Amino acid sequence: MNDVSDYDLGNCLDKQFDLIRHAFEAGDEHQFEQAVLRVVNVRRCKSSGTLDWLRPCEDGD
Repeated sequence: MNDVSDYDLGNCLDKQFDLIRHAFEAGDEHQFEQAVLRVVNVRRCKSSGTLDWLRPCEDGD
């Protein structure tokens, strides 16, 4: 699930849930903590408006 960009993750609750679920199912506390922190960070970016800065370029640059 690390192949999901922060922009995509911040705009999709299903991807956020999947990331946390996979980390939980792995049984690795560190991996779970990192997944939760990543989701919290992208949600904070989205609420503050800075997530749009991570939007991929549409013109290929």
